[in-house]
Amino acid sequence: MGRFNQYLGKTEMEVDGQKLELDVKLKDMKAMMTSTKSGQLTEEGIDKMATAFKELMKRSYPEEDENEMNAFVDKNLLQFITEFSIAMKWTTRKDVEDSFLEGKEPNKRGKKA
Repeated sequence: MGRFNQYLGKTEMEVDGQKLELDVKLKDMKAMMTSTKSGQLTEEGIDKMATAFKELMKRSYPEEDENEMNAFVDKNLLQFITEFSIAMKWTTRKDVEDSFLEGKEPNKRGKKA
């Protein structure tokens, strides 16, 4: 076994209770990374990400019904983005949770932003 053997194979992540093994390519990572402008996700960026995840799912699960996979991605897009970012090591689960809590904290206290 070579020293870089760990980088072969598929990327694993879980979305809506489904354990996925995705055949992630450089073009998938590029599509995700270029979907934001100045750190902000636009409507166009969301569409780009959804399309990229649908293509990734189709390539990873060619035997599955495409309409069902598209519906799965559409329904769980935010979780796909989060889990993909964690799987790629662009962020950590703790950072995501902390960021979510920061966004919710003012409402918890009853204060307005």
